[in-house]
Amino acid sequence: ICGVCGHEHKPSAAAMIRSADSSWRQGEFLSAAAQYELATDAAPKALEPLYDLALAYYRDKLYEMAVRYLDRVQPSATGELRLRCLLLHGDVEYRLAMQQSPERRVQGLERALHLYREASAEAPGSRLNGVARYNVEVVKLKLPSVRREAPGAETTATEVDDTSAADIAFKTRMAAKQPNTQPQSQDRDW
Repeated sequence: ICGVCGHEHKPSAAAMIRSADSSWRQGEFLSAAAQYELATDAAPKALEPLYDLALAYYRDKLYEMAVRYLDRVQPSATGELRLRCLLLHGDVEYRLAMQQSPERRVQGLERALHLYREASAEAPGSRLNGVARYNVEVVKLKLPSVRREAPGAETTATEVDDTSAADIAFKTRMAAKQPNTQPQSQDRDW
């Protein structure tokens, strides 16, 4: 209740986002998620808070919740926000796949590969295109060994040789560090 006018004033979506961003910077991702959720309620057509909500859940390793909000924002997202959604969705699929049995891991990695390829194809000039291309190569390096672990797993993704000369050199450099290689995250720069 306002001390000046006596009415109850609700915080604006922008104020909630600032509060969520503050929690984010402190590493309090669930607190940030709660604030982003309030911001999405206050501004239901705003896509950025939905993406931020998905990212907060991803950072707290609540991958299914991240997918829930990505599924809400991704169909309407355009431009760089759509690219960030595709990359985050690919990251979620990758993380979920790595927690699964070998057969399911193949399917999850193929879903991640599809999302990373889509991101790379959608915005070849974007600053995030390098992240997408790197993640495509990481998954392509992991898939053969995972397929060997899961002899009954069927390939669902179309095998595409989308490797350029620059990517071949890049892939060669990456091969030396394959066991520890993971997709790059496009998290915000704070």
